[in-house]
Parts: sequence; C-alpha cells; structure tokens
Amino acid sequence: RRFAHALGASSRVLLVDLPGTGKADPLGADIPLSFLADALDSLLEVLDLGPIYLIAASYGTPTAYQFAQRFSHRVRRMALCGTMVDIPEHERLTIERSIRMAEVGDVEALAQACEDGLLCRAPARRVRRHRLARRILTSGIRAMSKDDCARYALNTRRLLRSSALDLTRPPDVPSLLFTGEHDVFTTPNRVADVARAIPGAGFTTVLEADHLCHLERFDVVVRLLDQFRRGSLRVAHPVDWTPVRWSSQHAHFSASSSREAAIRPCRRRVERRPASKPPRTDTCSSP
Repeated sequence: RRFAHALGASSRVLLVDLPGTGKADPLGADIPLSFLADALDSLLEVLDLGPIYLIAASYGTPTAYQFAQRFSHRVRRMALCGTMVDIPEHERLTIERSIRMAEVGDVEALAQACEDGLLCRAPARRVRRHRLARRILTSGIRAMSKDDCARYALNTRRLLRSSALDLTRPPDVPSLLFTGEHDVFTTPNRVADVARAIPGAGFTTVLEADHLCHLERFDVVVRLLDQFRRGSLRVAHPVDWTPVRWSSQHAHFSASSSREAAIRPCRRRVERRPASKPPRTDTCSSP
C-alpha cells in the first residue's frame, strides 16, 4: 500500500491479489501459472482498462512475464524486481524444506528459513535498513495463520513445478528488471539473464540492498519505478555481459548518486518519453 500511495500521485494504481495470493482462497499447486495470467487478463477485461504499467516482484514475476508474453497489447511497460529464469536445483531442496515447515505450521522455523534464504548475511556487504527488513519479514511470517501457511505451501509448490521462463519468446514490451546489488536469491546475474533476453530491456541494481530492496531502499525503488514509467531514465555505461563480481564499482541506481537515474541497457536503449507533464496511466502491481 505504501507503493500504491507513492505511485498514485500520477497514476491510478490497482493492487491485485490473484487466485491463491493475499486473502484469496488457497489454490491447488497443480494449477499452472498460466491460470493466474488468464485471471489478470479477465480482470482487466472486466475493468475495461487500457494498457497498464505492470509491476511485479519475486513470486509474482513469472506470472507477470507470462502475462506480458501472451497479452502484450495490455502492457504499456513492465518492471520486474527480483526474478530469474528458473530456481537452481541446489536451492530447490531448501525451498522444499520450507514448504514442509509451512505444512506443519512451524512458523518459527519457516521465518528462519526465509531469513537465511532471502537476506544477505555477509558482514562485508552493507545493506541499509537490514534490521528493519529482517523484522518485517520474520514478524510477518510468524503471524501467518493456518490458511496463510497453506497458501505459502501451495504457491511455492506451484513455483517449483513451473517450467523455466521461455526466453525464446520474450515479451515485446518496454521492460525494466532490477534487484538489490547484494541479492543472494535472485542474484543480479540471474536477473540480468532474463533482462538481456527481452529486446530493449533495461537492467540495474539498487545500491546497498538485497532481495528486499523495496523495504531497504523504498524511496530509491519508488523513484526508479516512477522514472521508468515516465521514460526519463538516463542510460549509463554499456553492459559487459561476461560474469562479473557485483560491487559498488559498477553503475547502480541510487537516489544519492550522480547516476541516480542510470540503468544498464540490454542490447538497445529503453524507449523514452518526454518527462514533462506525463500522461496519467494505469499501474497494475502484482505480488
């Protein structure tokens, strides 16, 4: 809701709880992500909305990617925070264990597992508001009800059963992909793998943040999303797509930096629009 308020000054913001998410009824793990994309299409049809600015993070990104693939006429722009082609095999075992914790209602163990899997713990890497992000994450998990645990288990199993993102048919929409520079789950290299498959997409990392960059650097992420919506991001240095160590030596997005509106371009520049008096657009955010 903080994002809805921050982005709502110049856009109409629609927060979507797709089937099985939020407070919706649990959805069987055998129901594919394509069903969720269909559900979003049906919602936009009923609401009679024009092309939207689609924003999704983490779990919601595979659905958003599929939606933009199949219904590109409904998407004006797309921003994905914390995504990857597929979950690596070595991490699937850890995620399976977290599912079993949710199934038996062990929220304390689940909170610890999520903290270990999503937050950067390396002392040498600075993450702003790390304690705040940790507290919000773990307290939210510890407060999960029986139904919440069921939703977590079913939704996470659905994610594990889903096919890898189809990079041979990428969405044909202006796209921005990003994550925190210290993200240990959807690492910058993993996000970049998706970004460079989308023609004209932009990619960047948020300084001093990890997978929960939207909590740790809220103002920076809001500014990044708003500038991308307006088409006013400046292009920084060309991306070297060879494997690199992600550090502060690389160009990142930071509201306190002289490169505050800089992104790494993928293949070609992101489509631009005049920054003055931006038109009011519809923004759709998926969890």
